[in-house]
Amino acid sequence: MSGLVKFEQIKSLSIEIRAQSVLSDSDVAQIYAVKTRDMNKVVANNLDQLLSRYIVVLTKSEKSK
Repeated sequence: MSGLVKFEQIKSLSIEIRAQSVLSDSDVAQIYAVKTRDMNKVVANNLDQLLSRYIVVLTKSEKSK
């Protein structure tokens, strides 16, 4: 995605997990026009700040869906 991202575009990327709308790491990376591995590095370097507010850790059964 380039330029401004509209809410409808983000909403179409979101999935419902445990009654929350979430985006995958690859979708967030796409929105910010960075590589997924770079987005994951940012998360790893700021895990304490992001984990409770912005990250949903999937269970094994959720991953297999």
